[in-house]
Amino acid sequence: VIHYDLSWNPTRHQQREGRVDRFGQKSPEVSSVLIYGENNPVDGAVLDVILRKAKAIEKQTGVRVPMPDQGGSLTKALMSALLLKARNEAQLTLDLSIEDTQAAKDLELAWTNASEAEKRSRTIFAQRTLKPDEVLPEWDATRKALGGFEDAERFVSRSLMRLAAALVPDKPRTYRAPLHLSPDLIKERFQAEGLLDESANPKPLKIAFEARPPAGYLSVHRAHPLPGILAETFLETALDKFAPRNEPSTLPRCGVWEADGIDAVTTLLLLRIRHRIDSKGKLGPKFAMAEEAAAIAFANNKRITDGDGAFALFEANSGSIAETIRDAQLKEAHASLGGLTPQLEAYAAERATVLASDHTRVRQALGSRASVEVTAVTPVDVIGLYVLMPRL
Repeated sequence: VIHYDLSWNPTRHQQREGRVDRFGQKSPEVSSVLIYGENNPVDGAVLDVILRKAKAIEKQTGVRVPMPDQGGSLTKALMSALLLKARNEAQLTLDLSIEDTQAAKDLELAWTNASEAEKRSRTIFAQRTLKPDEVLPEWDATRKALGGFEDAERFVSRSLMRLAAALVPDKPRTYRAPLHLSPDLIKERFQAEGLLDESANPKPLKIAFEARPPAGYLSVHRAHPLPGILAETFLETALDKFAPRNEPSTLPRCGVWEADGIDAVTTLLLLRIRHRIDSKGKLGPKFAMAEEAAAIAFANNKRITDGDGAFALFEANSGSIAETIRDAQLKEAHASLGGLTPQLEAYAAERATVLASDHTRVRQALGSRASVEVTAVTPVDVIGLYVLMPRL
C-alpha cells in the first residue's frame, strides 16, 4: 500500500490498508509506505499534527481512534492556519509548524477527549477478564454447530451426487460442479444466484472448500448460496407431502436398511427440539425461542444412544432389504412412536438443562448476573423415522 497523497484524516489511510490486508489476502505480510515531500509544508503539517498524533494516541490506548472532525471544521481550521502562517513567513520550509496555533490545540484537545472516551468504552466492554478455558467449550460447540469447510464439502458432494450432478475432482479440495445437470427447479435457483449461466453450453462451476481458493475457483463455505440452495430444496421437498417420491430432490423421512455395528433392530429418530429461554436482568425479564436438530436411537423401546452417537448411525455401512420386510418394520416402528413420547420429552428436558448451563456459564464469564431458565417445548417434533436392522 503506497500513500502518495497524505490525507488530513488518518482514518482514510487505515481504510486503504484495510482493503488490501483483509480476508483472502495470500501474502503473510502487507507493507505500507508513506510518501511525502521534504520541501512541502502541507505534508509536513499533516505528518506533525495529524499522523504522528494518531500514532501517539494508538500507542497510548492500544486502539486506533479516528480524528474527531465532524463536518471537516477542524481540518478547515488547520488549513486556514497553515496558509495564514505561510503568508507571514519569508519562505516556505519544512520548519513551518502549526502546532502552536489555536486550531492545532483545538484538534489535540478534541482528539485527547475522544481517546479518553475510547479507553472508558474499552473498559466497559472489556473482554480481558475472559478465561480461554471457560469459553473454549462454547467456542468449539458453536463451530461444531455451524459447520466448517469439511462439513460443507461432504454435504455439497453428497447432495449433487444424489441430483446426478456429481462433483468432478480437480485438485485437493477443489472441484468442478456441473450444476447444469441438476433438476430444473434447482437449476433455476442456481441461475438466480449467478452460479449457473443460462447459455446453451454452460461451463461447470469451479469451487474450492477452503478459505483461500486457487485463482479461478470460488470459495464455498456453509453460508455460501450453493449449500444454502441445496439445503432449502431438500428441506422443502422433505416436508411437502405432495412432493413426487421419484424425484431425487425428495428426501425420504422414513426408511429401513441393514447396518453394521448394531445387534438389534434399532429405531433412529431425527428430532426438532424447541426451547423457550427466559432471562431476568437489569432490563427486566426477556424471552427468546431456540431450536436444534437432534437424533436419538432406541432398541427394544429403550434409549441406546443420542447426539453424536445417534448421528453416527446414519454413516454406518448399509444394505437394502426386501420391500415386504421394509413395510412391516416401518408400520411397527410408527405404531410404537406413542410409547416413546415420555422418553422423548425427558431427552428434550435434558437438552434444555444443557442449554441453560451453557447460557449461564457464558454470562458469568462476561460478568453478567442475569438468571437464565430454559424450558423445552413439547411435544417434540419427529422429523424422520428410520429403522436399522442388523446384518444377518
